[in-house]
Amino acid sequence: MQYRLDGSAQLKAVAAQIKAAGDKGLGKELSVALRHAAKPVQESIKESLVATMPERGGYRATVSKSVRFRVNVRAGSRSGTVRILTFAHGKAENRDLPRLDKGELRHPVFGRSRTVRDKGSGTGYKRVPSPWAVTKVVPRFFERGTRSADEHAEKELLVVLDRFADRLAKG
Repeated sequence: MQYRLDGSAQLKAVAAQIKAAGDKGLGKELSVALRHAAKPVQESIKESLVATMPERGGYRATVSKSVRFRVNVRAGSRSGTVRILTFAHGKAENRDLPRLDKGELRHPVFGRSRTVRDKGSGTGYKRVPSPWAVTKVVPRFFERGTRSADEHAEKELLVVLDRFADRLAKG
């Protein structure tokens, strides 16, 4: 799942000024500052995800420990984006965050079995252990998390860009 911060017109302008100045150190410094500006969104997404998960069964603690973010900053002279990728690792595979965002928590049910049709067996049916169940959870944790931190993150992004524009103007 991904989220983009706006302010691309200013980001493009500052990136073009950095490129014109030829100072690679400023580009790295801008990247670090923009990653820092994305922190409130990351924290808000994680809080929203944890609040959405049910308390019983231990999944709230499990998913809160496994959620991770990757921030991609691209500041070129033609375009500028700050993209936050959200994912969560499980034991065997990544957790299905898009499905959680739709309001469905898929989990195994241990100690139960079900009967399914099997054309290959003589009876036509066979027992399958541990079916998966779907529990409904509150949908759109990702949207709620980004919306609650959006204004703060954009303000911080604009402050960072203004600060860099002033530094470049001073020389």
